[in-house]
Amino acid sequence: MSRQASSSGLEWLLVLFLLFSFMKATKVIAWSWWWVVSPLWLPFATVAAGVVALSMVFIVVFIINLLFISRPPQQVVPCQLVPKRSWDK
Repeated sequence: MSRQASSSGLEWLLVLFLLFSFMKATKVIAWSWWWVVSPLWLPFATVAAGVVALSMVFIVVFIINLLFISRPPQQVVPCQLVPKRSWDK
């Protein structure tokens, strides 16, 4: 049986990190270390930002639902279409 190597995104990020580190150490690039190690933290930061954005959307929808949609029905006051007769009290 032949096994095919499955490459995940994490392997590419590790290779990119090692490449950036080597380039920074040999002074090929003059980037900040934040950008050199960005392949390690950027995917997690992207997911965290997505979770925060999705949470904010859910909170706004919940507030809109609470304020405008989920109101209990108001008391309906029947209007008097027929004039009162003298014997009605």
